[in-house]
Amino acid sequence: MKNTKTLRIVIYRNVISAFALLFILLFACASQTWAQCLTSNLDITTGQYNMTTVAAGNNDPLWYCVNKTGDFVGGLPTPPANALVVTPCSGWAGGGTWISDNQNDVTPGIITNQTSDLTFERRFTLCAADDVTFNLNIRSDGFIIDVLVDGVSTGLFQTVGNWMGGPLWSPTPFTQTLAAGAHTLQIVVDEPPQYSYDPVGFYLNGSLTSVNTSLVNDQDANCAHYSCAPRCDDKCYWTVDGNNISSGRNVFGTLTNDDIRIVTNGNSTTARGIMTGGNSTTGGYFGWNTTVPTARLHVNCVDGNNPRNIMGLPSDIRFERLEPGSGNILVIDPQGYVYDSGVPLAGQGGDAGGLIAMQKEIRDLKTQLAELRSAIASGSSLKSQESENILYQNMPNPFNKETSIRYYISKMQETAAIVIYNVDGKEMKRYTIGVSGQGSVTLSSDALLPGDYLYSLIIDGQKIDTKRMVLSK
Repeated sequence: MKNTKTLRIVIYRNVISAFALLFILLFACASQTWAQCLTSNLDITTGQYNMTTVAAGNNDPLWYCVNKTGDFVGGLPTPPANALVVTPCSGWAGGGTWISDNQNDVTPGIITNQTSDLTFERRFTLCAADDVTFNLNIRSDGFIIDVLVDGVSTGLFQTVGNWMGGPLWSPTPFTQTLAAGAHTLQIVVDEPPQYSYDPVGFYLNGSLTSVNTSLVNDQDANCAHYSCAPRCDDKCYWTVDGNNISSGRNVFGTLTNDDIRIVTNGNSTTARGIMTGGNSTTGGYFGWNTTVPTARLHVNCVDGNNPRNIMGLPSDIRFERLEPGSGNILVIDPQGYVYDSGVPLAGQGGDAGGLIAMQKEIRDLKTQLAELRSAIASGSSLKSQESENILYQNMPNPFNKETSIRYYISKMQETAAIVIYNVDGKEMKRYTIGVSGQGSVTLSSDALLPGDYLYSLIIDGQKIDTKRMVLSK
């Protein structure tokens, strides 16, 4: 038993390395994600986000309605608010994704008794001072009376309406030198007095181009929490120092001594894991399935380390295709702490296959013992079994290639069978039994998927007993 237990936990010697590799992969992925968050060409087309066209009736996440004048005042929503992507009004030419302040100002439109303006705003961020070129192609129902950068007019305005057709209004691209930080591009759409319902909308196809790669790519949803500053805020929990592993400068961590809790969307109030803060003595503990770790790696496997437990959860620790090796046997004390025994596995004969076979034999003996205890608890005895119909537990169980199912039939009038079912009750295989007495059938795992199965002894149409078995291949 001692050898069996120690062999069973030999693979735990790699757990620390496995978790270290996990974090390296996670943060390698994170660094790759952040790398795409700076660009030299930013698409500012209305109704476009994350390489997808925003459907009509939804807010444009990147364009805002920030001001209203004249008869637009009082309409919903109150600015500043995200502009609404709208269904183009009948007669609007050129396609594209049009935006407005609300759908009612498109259908049926609005009556303007005076000149009325809507100001739309596109926000963008530079991580470094740079020269930015504005490339704008615009169509509007009304007129563009001003284009502003950071609230300062560029002097651009549209003289001929183009909502019913004609080319897009494409002013000559212009370049401005902008400082690092947040900036705005504003387009003012003017609706002159109209004494009948008139729709209002605006469509822009364009981009911002910087000399250097300094524009934050807010079109990428993965960059929603990107920060130019080399610091952490309430939406950035990790910082990375350096980008060259060979130089030894790649360090990640928080800027405080607080604990780091791993929370999933499934349960946002309970941490799934934790890395404790503090100093080198009191901190550095990593816990999984426990928020009070007491070791550098503390895994709580209750209701989680048995794939067939009552909760049906996957194993907390799993290794696949481990390469062969040699080393000392690890031992576990009653508190669950793992130690190096100092005894080489080869010193115990090196017969890993023999120990595995012994494990299987112990499982089979436990199964038979359970059957015996069940028989005793039910008031039956070995002597009385000859007068009963008996279905025995399959051996081995679990199995991966084949297993034997024994039975004893005291008498039958017509037919008997061993029937195999999946856990949904679907019949998978049937073995007909022709004579009474002691016997067995051999079940092959061919055409069966790994998992739990049920099998029953049926005599003359009556189900005598049902048991469970596990296919583990």
